[in-house]
Amino acid sequence: DSARRELRSLELIKNLRHPYLLATEDFWVGANKLYVVTELADGTLRGRLKEAQAAGQPGIPLDELLVYTREAAEGLDFLHARQITHRDVKPDNILVVNRHAKVADFGLVRRHEAA
Repeated sequence: DSARRELRSLELIKNLRHPYLLATEDFWVGANKLYVVTELADGTLRGRLKEAQAAGQPGIPLDELLVYTREAAEGLDFLHARQITHRDVKPDNILVVNRHAKVADFGLVRRHEAA
């Protein structure tokens, strides 16, 4: 059931390209496993928070965090403009790539029904 849901989600987002969405390059099923190829990220927003805290900071520096927040919001707006809802936005699903945020993990995306 979860594999079917994941495949439906991948079909929905496979051709979407935006600077702040993690690109899905390819996916396939083999030996009863789902393989997904995406661009390579440096880490997650949660990982960046832990890095900052380990360096003695209370959190991600505000100016850096605001950039990540704006970029992730732009990526989500792009999805919403195409009637797609992410449904699992959290620090682990915001990836950092070359000091930019990219929304990732599209396993729970859903297309809105036309109103």
